[in-house]
Amino acid sequence: MSSKKAPLPVNKPSAASTTPGDFDALVSAIVRIHVQSQAMAAKAVNTSLTARNWLIGHRILAFEQQGKDRAAYGERLLPALAQRLAAAGLKRVDARELRRFRLFYSVYPQIRETLSPEWLAGPGAAALPAALARKEEMERFITQMSQEAGE
Repeated sequence: MSSKKAPLPVNKPSAASTTPGDFDALVSAIVRIHVQSQAMAAKAVNTSLTARNWLIGHRILAFEQQGKDRAAYGERLLPALAQRLAAAGLKRVDARELRRFRLFYSVYPQIRETLSPEWLAGPGAAALPAALARKEEMERFITQMSQEAGE
Protein backbone atom coordinates (compact mmCIF):
# COMPACT_ATOMS: atom_id res chain seq x y z
CA MET A 1 0.00 0.00 0.00
CA SER A 2 1.09 3.41 -0.76
CA SER A 3 1.50 5.89 2.01
CA LYS A 4 0.57 8.75 -0.26
CA LYS A 5 -2.94 10.09 0.16
CA ALA A 6 -4.91 11.68 -2.62
CA PRO A 7 -4.75 15.46 -2.44
CA LEU A 8 -7.82 17.11 -0.99
CA PRO A 9 -9.73 19.34 -3.41
CA VAL A 10 -9.01 22.97 -2.90
CA ASN A 11 -12.09 25.17 -2.83
CA LYS A 12 -11.50 28.67 -3.95
CA PRO A 13 -13.08 31.04 -1.46
CA SER A 14 -15.80 33.23 -2.84
CA ALA A 15 -15.51 36.99 -2.71
CA ALA A 16 -18.13 37.05 0.03
CA SER A 17 -16.20 34.73 2.28
CA THR A 18 -12.85 36.43 1.73
CA THR A 19 -14.17 39.69 3.18
CA PRO A 20 -16.86 38.69 5.66
CA GLY A 21 -16.84 42.02 7.49
CA ASP A 22 -17.31 44.02 4.33
CA PHE A 23 -20.04 41.69 3.06
CA ASP A 24 -21.88 41.79 6.38
CA ALA A 25 -21.65 45.59 6.35
CA LEU A 26 -23.08 45.65 2.82
CA VAL A 27 -25.99 43.43 3.83
CA SER A 28 -26.65 45.56 6.92
CA ALA A 29 -26.56 48.78 4.90
CA ILE A 30 -29.01 47.44 2.32
CA VAL A 31 -31.37 46.16 5.02
CA ARG A 32 -31.23 49.58 6.75
CA ILE A 33 -31.94 51.38 3.47
CA HIS A 34 -34.88 49.09 2.76
CA VAL A 35 -36.39 49.39 6.25
CA GLN A 36 -36.00 53.18 6.34
CA SER A 37 -37.42 53.60 2.84
CA GLN A 38 -40.33 51.32 3.65
CA ALA A 39 -41.09 53.32 6.82
CA MET A 40 -40.94 56.60 4.87
CA ALA A 41 -43.27 55.21 2.20
CA ALA A 42 -45.75 53.99 4.81
CA LYS A 43 -45.72 57.40 6.49
CA ALA A 44 -46.28 59.16 3.15
CA VAL A 45 -49.17 56.87 2.29
CA ASN A 46 -50.68 57.35 5.73
CA THR A 47 -50.41 61.15 5.45
CA SER A 48 -51.91 61.10 1.98
CA LEU A 49 -54.84 58.90 3.00
CA THR A 50 -55.51 61.08 6.04
CA ALA A 51 -55.64 64.20 3.87
CA ARG A 52 -57.78 62.40 1.29
CA ASN A 53 -60.28 61.21 3.91
CA TRP A 54 -60.46 64.69 5.45
CA LEU A 55 -61.03 66.35 2.07
CA ILE A 56 -63.69 63.80 1.11
CA GLY A 57 -65.42 64.39 4.45
CA HIS A 58 -65.36 68.13 3.83
CA ARG A 59 -66.81 67.76 0.35
CA ILE A 60 -69.64 65.57 1.64
CA LEU A 61 -70.45 67.96 4.48
CA ALA A 62 -70.33 71.01 2.22
CA PHE A 63 -72.61 69.29 -0.29
CA GLU A 64 -75.09 68.29 2.40
CA GLN A 65 -75.22 71.77 3.90
CA GLN A 66 -76.23 73.27 0.58
CA GLY A 67 -79.31 71.05 0.42
CA LYS A 68 -82.67 72.40 1.53
CA ASP A 69 -83.93 69.26 3.22
CA ARG A 70 -80.63 68.03 4.64
CA ALA A 71 -82.05 65.39 6.98
CA ALA A 72 -84.12 63.60 4.36
CA TYR A 73 -81.52 63.92 1.62
CA GLY A 74 -78.64 62.98 3.92
CA GLU A 75 -80.15 59.57 4.52
CA ARG A 76 -80.10 58.88 0.79
CA LEU A 77 -76.91 60.74 -0.10
CA LEU A 78 -74.29 58.41 1.33
CA PRO A 79 -75.66 55.14 -0.11
CA ALA A 80 -76.13 56.77 -3.52
CA LEU A 81 -72.67 58.34 -3.38
CA ALA A 82 -71.10 55.05 -2.28
CA GLN A 83 -72.72 53.24 -5.18
CA ARG A 84 -71.50 55.78 -7.75
CA LEU A 85 -67.96 55.86 -6.33
CA ALA A 86 -67.77 52.05 -6.34
CA ALA A 87 -68.97 52.05 -9.95
CA ALA A 88 -66.15 54.50 -10.72
CA GLY A 89 -63.69 51.93 -9.38
CA LEU A 90 -62.98 53.31 -5.91
CA LYS A 91 -62.55 50.81 -3.12
CA ARG A 92 -63.67 51.09 0.51
CA VAL A 93 -66.25 53.77 -0.19
CA ASP A 94 -69.35 52.21 1.29
CA ALA A 95 -71.83 54.47 3.09
CA ARG A 96 -70.30 53.58 6.45
CA GLU A 97 -66.81 54.73 5.33
CA LEU A 98 -68.21 57.93 3.85
CA ARG A 99 -69.97 58.61 7.14
CA ARG A 100 -66.62 58.17 8.88
CA PHE A 101 -64.92 60.59 6.49
CA ARG A 102 -67.62 63.18 7.17
CA LEU A 103 -67.27 62.69 10.92
CA PHE A 104 -63.48 62.86 10.66
CA TYR A 105 -63.70 66.25 8.96
CA SER A 106 -66.28 67.47 11.47
CA VAL A 107 -64.21 66.49 14.48
CA TYR A 108 -60.83 67.63 13.10
CA PRO A 109 -61.35 70.72 10.93
CA GLN A 110 -57.98 72.00 12.17
CA ILE A 111 -56.22 69.46 9.93
CA ARG A 112 -56.42 72.14 7.27
CA GLU A 113 -53.59 73.90 9.11
CA THR A 114 -51.33 70.88 8.58
CA LEU A 115 -51.99 70.41 4.88
CA SER A 116 -49.16 71.36 2.57
CA PRO A 117 -49.62 74.09 -0.05
CA GLU A 118 -49.73 71.33 -2.69
CA TRP A 119 -52.77 69.78 -1.00
CA LEU A 120 -54.45 73.14 -0.54
CA ALA A 121 -53.88 74.01 -4.19
CA GLY A 122 -54.95 70.54 -5.32
CA PRO A 123 -58.31 68.95 -6.02
CA GLY A 124 -59.81 69.79 -2.64
CA ALA A 125 -58.81 73.47 -2.67
CA ALA A 126 -62.01 74.84 -4.15
CA ALA A 127 -64.00 72.98 -1.52
CA LEU A 128 -62.35 74.53 1.49
CA PRO A 129 -64.50 77.22 3.06
CA ALA A 130 -62.96 80.67 3.05
CA ALA A 131 -63.86 81.05 6.73
CA LEU A 132 -61.22 78.48 7.60
CA ALA A 133 -58.47 80.72 6.29
CA ARG A 134 -58.44 82.94 9.38
CA LYS A 135 -57.52 81.59 12.78
CA GLU A 136 -60.31 83.26 14.78
CA GLU A 137 -62.97 81.92 12.46
CA MET A 138 -61.28 78.52 12.52
CA GLU A 139 -61.55 78.41 16.31
CA ARG A 140 -65.24 79.33 16.19
CA PHE A 141 -65.81 76.69 13.56
CA ILE A 142 -64.02 74.04 15.67
CA THR A 143 -66.10 74.96 18.72
CA GLN A 144 -69.32 74.82 16.70
CA MET A 145 -68.47 71.50 15.10
CA SER A 146 -67.42 70.01 18.45
CA GLN A 147 -70.72 71.03 20.00
CA GLU A 148 -72.68 69.61 17.09
CA ALA A 149 -70.68 66.36 17.16
CA GLY A 150 -71.42 66.00 20.88
CA GLU A 151 -75.18 66.28 20.40
